Amino acid sequence: MVQSLGLPMCSRSLYTWCFTMFCLGLLALLYVRLLRDDLILVLGRVEKHPARRKHNALVLAKTSSEDVTWAYALKPHWKPYIYTSDKEPGYRPIPANKAREGMAYLTHIIEHYDYLADVTAFMHASATQWHNDVGDTASSALLQKLSLDAVNKAGYANLRCEHRPGCPVAVRPFDPAMESNHNVVYRNFTSIYMDMFSVPREQVPTEIGGVCCGQFVLTRDRIRERPRDDYVRMRDWALATDMDTFAAGSVFEMLWHIIFLEQPVSCPDVQQCYLHTATPLHYPDLPPRKPAKDIAPVPVIFTAAVLFMLPNQLAALPQNPGNISTPATANHGVLPRSLESCLGATGASVVYATDAGYSNLTVADNSNYHPHPQAVVIPNSTEQVAATVRCVAAEQGRVTLTTRGGGHGYAAYSLSGQVVIDSSQMTDIVLDESAQEVTVQMGQKLGPLALAMGRAGYALPHGTCPGVGVAGHSLGGGWGFTSREWGWLVDRLVSLELVDVTGRIRTISPKATNPNTTSTYDTNDGDLWWALRGAGSNNFGIVTSFTYRMQPAPTAIVNYNIGFASQSDCVQVLLTLQEIGSHPATSAGFPTSLGGELIIDGGYQPPKAYCSFTGQYLGDSAAYNETIQRLLSPLARQSIQPLTTTSSFYTNWVSALTNLMGDLDSPSVPQPYYAKSLFDDGHPNYTSASISRIFSAIQPAGPDAFISFDLNGPDATTTLPPDDSVGPMAFNHRNNLFMSQIYAWDFPGFTNASARETAVDRLSDVADAVRQAAPKGGWQAYQNYIDPYLQNWAERYYGDALDRLKEIKKKWDPLNILDFPQGLGRA
Repeated sequence: MVQSLGLPMCSRSLYTWCFTMFCLGLLALLYVRLLRDDLILVLGRVEKHPARRKHNALVLAKTSSEDVTWAYALKPHWKPYIYTSDKEPGYRPIPANKAREGMAYLTHIIEHYDYLADVTAFMHASATQWHNDVGDTASSALLQKLSLDAVNKAGYANLRCEHRPGCPVAVRPFDPAMESNHNVVYRNFTSIYMDMFSVPREQVPTEIGGVCCGQFVLTRDRIRERPRDDYVRMRDWALATDMDTFAAGSVFEMLWHIIFLEQPVSCPDVQQCYLHTATPLHYPDLPPRKPAKDIAPVPVIFTAAVLFMLPNQLAALPQNPGNISTPATANHGVLPRSLESCLGATGASVVYATDAGYSNLTVADNSNYHPHPQAVVIPNSTEQVAATVRCVAAEQGRVTLTTRGGGHGYAAYSLSGQVVIDSSQMTDIVLDESAQEVTVQMGQKLGPLALAMGRAGYALPHGTCPGVGVAGHSLGGGWGFTSREWGWLVDRLVSLELVDVTGRIRTISPKATNPNTTSTYDTNDGDLWWALRGAGSNNFGIVTSFTYRMQPAPTAIVNYNIGFASQSDCVQVLLTLQEIGSHPATSAGFPTSLGGELIIDGGYQPPKAYCSFTGQYLGDSAAYNETIQRLLSPLARQSIQPLTTTSSFYTNWVSALTNLMGDLDSPSVPQPYYAKSLFDDGHPNYTSASISRIFSAIQPAGPDAFISFDLNGPDATTTLPPDDSVGPMAFNHRNNLFMSQIYAWDFPGFTNASARETAVDRLSDVADAVRQAAPKGGWQAYQNYIDPYLQNWAERYYGDALDRLKEIKKKWDPLNILDFPQGLGRA
C-alpha cells in the first residue's frame, strides 16, 4: 500500500506538472549538450547529424602575411591545424615551401593518418573565399553552413560549386598538342600522372576534369581508402620536382579529386553542391531547402523546452567572428563585384585566377617570378582597353592596373597589378609607305614587326630578341646594333595613341598643339609627349599603338664575330675599343655604320674564346674589312691576334636579321635570370688594372654569367639630341661610351634564399668593379633592363628628368592606379 505524500490534490497536481517540466527540461538540456558539436542552424531550425563526431579538423596552409584568427573562432566544432610556409613560430612546419597548399595537406594526412578526425576540411588561409558565387564570402560561414550529412554520405565534397575552371574537361593527356604546350604542367602531364600514381601509361585517363580547387572536405574513411604510402609518394614527388611551387600546386588542383578516388571526370551538379555548401537565399534557381528527412519529430513541449534552454547552449556554437571582414562585394579574391561586373561589360575577355587558362596567361619571361593578378583582361581594341581602364578607375585607387606588352620585363612587373591588361590580341601592323611610317599595336613584338617591314624594304633600330615587345622596348629606349647609325627606337616615334587613366583615348604627338599658345611643345598633352618617351611604361596611361618613322632597309650588311683567346688579350681589346670609340665617329673613331658589343664570358674554358666582339656593319665586305682594322691593327701591334673570326655578307635585310636574331616569329622561352645595367658618362676611364678586376669579378658569378660593353660614343646617333621634328624627351641616356649589361642565366629562385643572395652579391660585385673604374662618374642604369635590387633606381633610370616626371605622374595619375614596384608613383 502506497502511502500518500500528504499533499492536497491541487498541490499534488502542481507538483506533478512541475516535476514533469523539470524532467523535460533536463532531457532537453541533455539532448542539446549531447548534440552541441553537431548542430547546424539553417533558416532558424536545428538539424541533427546522423552520427555524433568526436571532432572535426580544419587544415590551413598559410603564409606570414595571412591572418588565421577566424579559424580559431570555430572551435570546438572545428579544430584548426595551421601549417606555415614561412617557418613562423607557433604554427606547424612543412618540409619545404613547394606545391603551394598541397605540401601542407599531404603533410597533415601523412602525420595524422592513424588518428585522423572524423571529418577534415582542407582550406586556404584567407578569411574570405571566392569559390562560390552566392551567399556569405567568409570562410568561416562556409563551414558553418556546410552540411556534414552530405559530406558523411559522399565521403568527399569540393568546396567550390561553379564548374569553371576544370569542367567538363581540363586535360587530355594524350592530345598531341600537349607535347608542345607552353605550360610545363600540360607539356609533361602524362609523365607527372604516372609518377604521382605509380601507374603505367595505359592507366593514365584520356580525359581529366574536375572543379579545380584546393579546398575540400573529406571523411576519415575516404582518406584511408588510399594507403599512407601513396600520400608519401605524392609528397616526395612535390619535394623532388623542378617545377616552381605554383606549377606543382596546379598539378594537385587538377588531381585532388582523383587522389581521393573520385572519377577522372567529376563535375557534380552545381545546384546540389550549393545545397550542401551555402544558403540558397541569393540563388533564385534553387528550390527552398526542405527539412531533413532523418530528423525525428519532436513533441511540442519538448521543442519548447529546447528553445527555452537553447540560448545558453548556442552561446557555445561558433559564430562569424566580428573582426572578420566579409565584404558583400568580394568575389574572385579581392576584386569588388562592381569591378567584375564592369569588366564583364567591356567586351574584352576576362580571365580570373580560378579560371582555366589563367596559368598560361601569367607565365613570366623570367621564370623565377610567379605573379598572381586577380584578373587578366584580354582586349582586342583600343575601345576595350579604354573601357577596362574606366572600370578600374571607378574604384578610386583601390585597385591597381598594369599592362603586359611582350611580357619580357626582367622582373615581371607587367603582371604585378591586381588587374592586368594582356595585349596579345592587339598586334596589327599598318605600313604607310608614302609617309615611310609604320603603326603598330601594343601587343606586337620585334621579330614579327621587323619581318613585316623588311619584306616591304624598311627597317628600324631595335634589339636582337624577336620575342621582346615593341611597347616596353620603345618607351624605355630600344638599343640595337644599328642604333649608332639610326638612333634609339624611341627616337623614331612620331605619334602615340594613349588611353589615359580616365579612359579617354588621346593621340599624342608634336602636332597636338594648344590653341592658346604658339609653342609647339607647350601644349595640353605636351608634357605627356615628353614623358612617355623614356618613362612611358605603365606610368601615365596605356599606349595602345605606336607610329614610327621607318628607315629604308640596307642592301649591304655584314654580321660579324671576332673571338680573343685570353683574359690579357681581352683587357687590351676593351682598352682599344675605349681609345678609338672615344674619338668622334666622323674622324678617328669608329664610323656609325659599325655597331657592336664586347662580351666577356663568365664560363670561359679553353679552347673557347675568353671574349668576343660581335655585331653588325651597314655596308659591303670591303668597307667592313677596312673599318674593323681600326680595332685589329692596334691589337696586332701588341702581338694580339683573334682566336676566331667570322663574317657573313648579306644583301637582304630579313636574311641578315634572321642570321642575327634567329627565327623572327619565334617566342621567348621562359628562363630564370637576373641582370644589372650601367651607363657611363662618356668617360669610364678603364685601365688595365680596373678591367682585370671586372674580369676577375665575372668569373665567380658562374658559367652562365656574362658582361657586355655595348658601343655608342661621340657622334653616334644614340648620343645626339632628338630630332627637332619630334622635340625633347625624358629619355636621357645620351652621353655614354658604353652601355653595359651584367647578366646571369639559371639564376637561383626565391625558394633558395641563401643561394639567391650569394648570386645577387656576385653580380653586384661585378657592377661595383665597373663603377670603381670611375668612382666619381655619373653612372646610370637602363630602365629597359629593370633591376629589382637596384638602389636609388629612379635616379639611376631617369637622372635629371626625374623631378619633372614625378610632377607629370601626379597630374595624370593622381591616385597611382597605374602602379608597379618601380613605378613613378613610388619614386
